[in-house]
Amino acid sequence: MPIILHRPIPEGFKLKTCTIVHKADGWYACISMEEATVPELLPYSAREARTSRIRGTQLSLF
Repeated sequence: MPIILHRPIPEGFKLKTCTIVHKADGWYACISMEEATVPELLPYSAREARTSRIRGTQLSLF
């Protein structure tokens, strides 16, 4: 099966999951990878959300 590879898989990365989806215009694959030197995201607690100075906005375009 021919593929279009948008980016090469970096050396040293471990493939974790591959989701294959069939849509009306073709087949798609979404690959997630892992590398030991990339730090994990820290969880964002509800308390930090209440005390945070960051505010969100909603933008509606018509």
